[in-house]
Amino acid sequence: MATNRQPVDKPTAKAAGVTDSKQDIKPEPSDEDSRGSHAQINGEAAVSNNGKSCNDKTPPEEEDDSTSSDVLSVVDDDSEILGCGEVLEPSWFSFQVNVDIRALALLALSLVIFLWRLRVPHHVVFDEVHIARFVNFYLGRLFFLDTEPPLGKLVLAAVAGFTGYDGQHQMADIGQDYTGSGFPYVGLRMVTALCGSLLPLCVYLICQELGLYPSVSLLAGLFILLDTSWLTQSRYFMLDSMMMLSTLLAVFAALRTCRIQRVFTASWFLSVTATGLCAGLAISIKHTAVLSVALVAAITLHDLWRKLPNKSQSMRSLAVQLALRLQAVTTIPLAVFFCVYYVHFAVVSRSGPHDALLTDDLKQTLAGSKMPVDQTLYRDYFEIAYGSQIMLEQSPESVQGLISQHRQSQHKKAPVNDDMFKCWLHSHTDLYPMTYVIGYRSV
Repeated sequence: MATNRQPVDKPTAKAAGVTDSKQDIKPEPSDEDSRGSHAQINGEAAVSNNGKSCNDKTPPEEEDDSTSSDVLSVVDDDSEILGCGEVLEPSWFSFQVNVDIRALALLALSLVIFLWRLRVPHHVVFDEVHIARFVNFYLGRLFFLDTEPPLGKLVLAAVAGFTGYDGQHQMADIGQDYTGSGFPYVGLRMVTALCGSLLPLCVYLICQELGLYPSVSLLAGLFILLDTSWLTQSRYFMLDSMMMLSTLLAVFAALRTCRIQRVFTASWFLSVTATGLCAGLAISIKHTAVLSVALVAAITLHDLWRKLPNKSQSMRSLAVQLALRLQAVTTIPLAVFFCVYYVHFAVVSRSGPHDALLTDDLKQTLAGSKMPVDQTLYRDYFEIAYGSQIMLEQSPESVQGLISQHRQSQHKKAPVNDDMFKCWLHSHTDLYPMTYVIGYRSV
């Protein structure tokens, strides 16, 4: 029995709701495309490359084969992709700014608290008497000796010079009134107060680098802000606030170096160099800041110790990092320290109040020194050890000169004997020559 098999019509594309033309395939955006695009336009009509709007739809029968074919275009990561496939060229001046509201609020509050009424008290407080004297020495270019490095005093002296102060007013005693003296104590206090106002912000940033929560970091900054000891210390022109600011900046730069994943890049080298510079500034202000160099070195060694199990970095890379970072925290601080002293000796080039403590060779290099440069009296001098026994003896030539001088002073011919030329050696140059009551003369 023959059966009539009717052919079953296959579902056409139109029956399935799909046109015969090839569909436009939109690939999923990759990470590079999403990261490279900086702008997204939504809800607006974008203009395509041929001048038609995205909302203008061309009927399928009017489209040619070139527009209906699948075309995949490659776009750079830094290009901007609009809704119709338009590609914009990358901007040369594009940058991103992140604003930390907590940090700005902490800084603003610090400035208000630390700079409030710096004129009070208008009297010399504690070590301000010493710093004021050093400022006068620098402005007068007088050579002096001090136990601390000169950077902090140089900065204060430069600020005083910019205000028009001539260094002629002496602040001799603690409690002396600044009013009417012309000494710029408010300007000098503002320098140290500004340094102190940055300490809470530095503590906040250090806590952020340590990975603490923003609220915890803010609390740590507030602890420093409300510490009355730091507030009092920073409101007078002393060296401690400047030293602490340099120390905290060195610690912050060292911690930032530890968090940089890609080593030997520009940002990595900049962070390492900033660590050494800040440590050098700290030890150039006070000698106690040498502990900051030890702290930065400890942070560096701890970071490299944690990286040892990391197989992505070779031992050679770790060795190079160790050499560069340790050299940065030793060589750069020493270079800064010596450069500061070079500037110090270039400024204090005149004879000052501490000449009695200087060697003869150093005295000759100072302008206005009482010791002549061309010395015939001291051409055969030499150094002697402490505790040596020295015997002074007159030469025959000096004895004959004394005899002639004595005869001329007496205006008569007198017999010469040894008792007439016994003399006392005196150390004060203003008393030469003089005759004592017992008849002896100084020479």
